[in-house]
Amino acid sequence: MELMGIAAAIYAQLAANLIEKSGKALSRKFKTPEKERAVERCVHGALVALLTGATALEDKEKKRLKKALEAFFADDHTVQELKALLRGNPANREELWAIFQDHAGEEGSVPGFDFERAIDLFEAAFIEAAIEEPELVEIIQVRELREQSGLQKEMLTAMREMVRYLESIDRGTLKLGQGILTAQSTADQQTIRFEIPAITVSVQLEAPKTPIPIVDVTEERREKKQLDQAKRDYLEGLAKECLILPLSAVSDEATQDTAVTLDDVYIVLDTTTPIVIDEKGNRIEKPDALKQMDKKKTRPLKVMEAASEHKNLVLLGDPGAGKTSFVRQLCARLALGDYPPAFESGILPVFIQLRDLAPKVAALNLKGLSGDQQNSQLAATLHLQIKAELRRLEAEEFTDTLCKEVRSGNCLLVLDGLDEVPFDQRGLIRQTVGAIIGKYTPRRIIVTCRIRSYISENEGKDQEKHKLPGFQEFTIAKLDAKKIKTFVAAWYNSLKDVKLTPEKRKEKIDQLEKAAFSEQLKEISPNPMLLTTMAIIHQRDIGLPDKRVELYKMAVEVLVRRWRKYKTDTLAPSEALSAFLKDNKRLDPALELLAYTAHSTDRKKGEAGDLSRLRARELLEGENYLNDIGLAKEFLDYMDQKSGLLIGRGGDLDKPVSYAFAHRTFQEYLAGCYLVSHLDMYGEILKLAEEGDYWSTAVQLGFEELLYNRKNERNLLTLACLACGAAKAKDVVEERRHLWSSNIAVLLGVNKIKQDTYIPNGGSVYLHRLRRSLVHLLSGSLPFPERAEAGRNLAALGELESLNLQPLYSLRTEEATLERDTVIKMLKQRDFFDSYNNKEGKGCIHIYQPQTISGGEVVLDYATGLMWQQAGTPKDIKYDKAKEYIDKLNRDKFAGFNDWRLPTLEEAMSLMEREKRGAGLYIDPVFDQEQWWIWCADKSSASVAWVVVFNLGNCSLNALGFTNFCVRGVRSGQSS
Repeated sequence: MELMGIAAAIYAQLAANLIEKSGKALSRKFKTPEKERAVERCVHGALVALLTGATALEDKEKKRLKKALEAFFADDHTVQELKALLRGNPANREELWAIFQDHAGEEGSVPGFDFERAIDLFEAAFIEAAIEEPELVEIIQVRELREQSGLQKEMLTAMREMVRYLESIDRGTLKLGQGILTAQSTADQQTIRFEIPAITVSVQLEAPKTPIPIVDVTEERREKKQLDQAKRDYLEGLAKECLILPLSAVSDEATQDTAVTLDDVYIVLDTTTPIVIDEKGNRIEKPDALKQMDKKKTRPLKVMEAASEHKNLVLLGDPGAGKTSFVRQLCARLALGDYPPAFESGILPVFIQLRDLAPKVAALNLKGLSGDQQNSQLAATLHLQIKAELRRLEAEEFTDTLCKEVRSGNCLLVLDGLDEVPFDQRGLIRQTVGAIIGKYTPRRIIVTCRIRSYISENEGKDQEKHKLPGFQEFTIAKLDAKKIKTFVAAWYNSLKDVKLTPEKRKEKIDQLEKAAFSEQLKEISPNPMLLTTMAIIHQRDIGLPDKRVELYKMAVEVLVRRWRKYKTDTLAPSEALSAFLKDNKRLDPALELLAYTAHSTDRKKGEAGDLSRLRARELLEGENYLNDIGLAKEFLDYMDQKSGLLIGRGGDLDKPVSYAFAHRTFQEYLAGCYLVSHLDMYGEILKLAEEGDYWSTAVQLGFEELLYNRKNERNLLTLACLACGAAKAKDVVEERRHLWSSNIAVLLGVNKIKQDTYIPNGGSVYLHRLRRSLVHLLSGSLPFPERAEAGRNLAALGELESLNLQPLYSLRTEEATLERDTVIKMLKQRDFFDSYNNKEGKGCIHIYQPQTISGGEVVLDYATGLMWQQAGTPKDIKYDKAKEYIDKLNRDKFAGFNDWRLPTLEEAMSLMEREKRGAGLYIDPVFDQEQWWIWCADKSSASVAWVVVFNLGNCSLNALGFTNFCVRGVRSGQSS
């Protein structure tokens, strides 16, 4: 019997299985004919090497070996272990030996066949063959694999020679006998031979191997195999769940197998933190290196880089910014064995939604316990939640093992949605996170939260108390144009619709790109969740709206109306439910009531924000809604299992314990719709101002719903006037009402309000009253984000000259000599944002008013009393030229003034925004975006001056004679 026939029978199918099982994202990289053939060649060479240790077998043993190897390589467990090679990791030899024993018959081995040595040769040959395949080098990172495999050099050298031999021959003529390979050359058909070197040492042993003993499959081995299977079940279940793209449920795909998944369309997200790179694109670690560079290049720090570099991370972002998508995609990668750079091999992902953990924490009775006892009980709730998660994933057999791994710290612990925890429980959750870290020391932990939820509660002198100690904070940036285009292309290229021809796909991609960058949608398309919603609606050939509430309304309708696809399904709606789903006058109020109740529960009752099944059913049974208990149950099951708008949580599939909305944004939108549909709309909304800024988003969406979808300007005007009945608020609750009133005024526009003659004390009288109130709000009791919003609204409403505004800030105007330590102290005292030296800084409130005076474009900031050039020098210049430029501004009386000067560092840093705006700069787009950095009047010595760098978000020192920067002139805004 010819042994090479075994390799020929196995290699192609094994290569295909390895690619198929390597995970969706990675297998896609191999799915080209050239790369598939390259993997096949590597596998063939590895099998040839494996068989070189079996030349002394009799025909009987050869037959037995053939049968054992064919079963071994067809075993899915073998494929699962060997797929590590495609991920750049060594295979688990111990596990492979156990699998081989299962297929080798009663003896558990084949006499005369050294399995351990054979697997060493298999891996060595695969590595050396992959190194010779340029198609695979970038995917597998084989040179790193060679280093970490631990295989001895003489074995790798021998296999390298064998691989090169295989490249020169017709593999179909290959024969093996007595340690010699023979085959015909592809060049001249001559028979050439290769003598296999005698290698007696493997990676496991430093002395010649002894024969492998015959080992029975023991109970211990069976238990290990069961545990390994339980682990696979957990990881595969977690990966599958994490890769579900919730909103893809509204697409036209009929089955889960063909639906778009997260890894189909996931794009690399950036943080708002810039990093400096050199001309070659290499990262410069030390900010001081900036001094040596004339031209500074930057790029955003990627979210994955932040997660790799920081063990304890708080990931912040706006609603729909991609926080949960990132951590889910990361957990899926780890579950599939794909470890990002710096992540420890074998680390286990554990994904916990804090809204699920919060009730378990709240149920503890901690009174009378010491701090250590409290922390012990708090940390233990994590294991309760893990058990619940594994029950849901149908991987309960892995529970004890996973809890043990968590106790040892071998995990990435993801705690998703701190903002979804009831406000009064967040302190306890922060204590729980500290207890988990203190007791288990997880290798990595990521907490996600909305920006406003994390920043707003950190106001005032207790700011540090409310932060998670020991965590680094990073904020997810909006999608840039390149990322939007990448997503759009990925979306349409991932659809399995056979009716989409290549030409039609390209047409749809072009259409959606154009819509995303249109004037109407460019403000919302940089948000991943909204971009996904746009893609789904566009896919259905429904015209895209230009307002976000119109988009939300359309998305909700598409979600709910999916019932038409399931007429023959076991969950096809009954005739009564179908009629209800068609009747917007009944359906919409029911959805809005559920959303409002869920949002109220989150805030008021100290629960997790979900609706209990019992409560949801009671609400729907009302005579104004379904008015039938059976129909209410059917509606909830339909919404959970077929619509996707509500997600059942806990319990069994057909009887969840509670329900949550698929995305919090939909809950807030529908809650806002409920508010503006309420009989006592005015009183209900005004009362909600008592609950801090929790309701701000829902209320704002309600305002937009009333204006754009319901076209009811009259009610909006009435509400605006009622919300601001005096020129000065008496307390913080009334201040928030006045702020909401100003939001309505900005939505409607000044001209629309002035035309109103119907409402008493409305029109121009109301506008004057509102402007005066906003002035008081700027220095009132609201948290900083709301006061900054008041400043923006005041600027938008105009007519500021009549208000006799006094500056909020008094900034130094005289140039000075400043050392670095002095500057850092100043940044913290002023609360200026600096991405290197004061990342926690909030920045300034601004009241910008662009003006054209005597042909000169300027921006007046009433908050600082400064007048700025709207632009400045069109290109970078040296410091001495900067002085000349300012002199020329004064000679020419730019904008009618002759007291222009270089700004002090304080003045220039007052322009710094906390997040990138406009063209990717940390400055309001009211200013020209060509001035990435500007000179300041302040120096640290005669030859080094301070500059403010808007593309990096910081200030730095630079040599006067060697570096070039722009100039933006400033004046104090008083003298002419």
